[in-house]
Amino acid sequence: MSELNSNEENTYKIQKKSSNKTLFLSLFIFTFIMIIITVALIYLENQNKVANSNNEAQKDIYNKEEKPDLTVKLTDTYHKNPLNTTAYYYLDGVTKTEEEYYKEGYNLKEYNKKYRYVQIKGLKNKEIENKINSEIMQKVLSLDSNNYKAIAAYVYANFANILSVYISGSKDEEVFQEELNYRLDTGENIKFEDLFTSKEDAKMVLNQAIYSQLVKDYASKEEHSYFDISKEDYSVIEVQAFEIMNNYSNNAKIDFCVTSEKILAQINNTNIEINMIDFYQYIAIYKRYLTKQNLYESNNQNYEMFVFSEKDFEDCFYSKLEEVDENLFVEIDLYNYVENGKEEIEKIMKENMEKVLEEVKQKAKVSKNEAYYLYYSDTTNYSVDEIDAANPDDVSLIIMDKNYYKQYGKEAISFKNRNNTNANIEPPYEAANSQVYFYVDGEFVLQEV
Repeated sequence: MSELNSNEENTYKIQKKSSNKTLFLSLFIFTFIMIIITVALIYLENQNKVANSNNEAQKDIYNKEEKPDLTVKLTDTYHKNPLNTTAYYYLDGVTKTEEEYYKEGYNLKEYNKKYRYVQIKGLKNKEIENKINSEIMQKVLSLDSNNYKAIAAYVYANFANILSVYISGSKDEEVFQEELNYRLDTGENIKFEDLFTSKEDAKMVLNQAIYSQLVKDYASKEEHSYFDISKEDYSVIEVQAFEIMNNYSNNAKIDFCVTSEKILAQINNTNIEINMIDFYQYIAIYKRYLTKQNLYESNNQNYEMFVFSEKDFEDCFYSKLEEVDENLFVEIDLYNYVENGKEEIEKIMKENMEKVLEEVKQKAKVSKNEAYYLYYSDTTNYSVDEIDAANPDDVSLIIMDKNYYKQYGKEAISFKNRNNTNANIEPPYEAANSQVYFYVDGEFVLQEV
């Protein structure tokens, strides 16, 4: 009996020992698997971190490529969009182009139903072109169906891949106006803050422009003809400005249109004129929608203009904007408004320009310490016999310190040749030690003389 019990006990010990080995092996395998899984997870996590880091880096690169510097310098130039913006007159069922309208001398009083509208032509993307044209016509026809009078649509801006259209009409004493602003790459509408480098800059500029506009409005009143704003009066302006800005911050509607020089906005029935050059460091509309993609059927970009300036090139046959040498900057525009003898007049005007330019080139060539800015704008309404070759209409020459020109010159010069601005630029233009000359009787004469 005891022998039997001993065998059972040995069998139990053997089984228990075998079970322990199995358990130990299982634990070892489980632990080994968990270590492998942990190592794999750590490796994958590190790989994800690297991938995310690379993605962020790629995103930064992408953002830098997609978001170039939008800040405008005063020496930057721009081209008008090579887009046809034809104006039409609708006169009791007859449509005439603006050229036909003026040439044939129509009298609007003779027509019951009349309005002026515009249509664009020349975008490669016809879907966008048709959309814009359709929206302009819908606005004009809506005013007509609601018995508005003096209905007219005008293109205010057509540059830097944007289009700004102003539509107006009147009924009794009510004046209706609406603005349509498009980016031509997508056909989408432009928002007010899109005009600026950031939303914060848009708010800052608007705030300053509102104060300025309210002061102008106050000063224009007859009883304030001497522009004497007391502290008491100014507090009223501050309250008004605060209310307008508060409404803007609370998403009040702000209507606006754009020209190459100004932003014309309206908020709370207050008209606000923003002279863009006064805030040029914050203006982005000249660069925001530029693209390497050609959006137009035509590649014609003959004329180059300074930002924040406008030129009428309809009768301009020659334009030049160029740094001819390291100390010579030239801006030339030649116009001809005469139909008869046009070719001969243009020939004489161009010869005059080349003669003056060559003279200035020689002056700049021998000068070591001075820089030259030549502005030549010759306009004529005269016949060939009446052109005074020795006295082009408007030729000015600014001679300044060469070091000043290298550091500030082109920007200061281009700024000083713009009109209607309160903008400041440092250092002052007078720091150039400059002298201004005009071309009189075939020679340059000092301004003081």
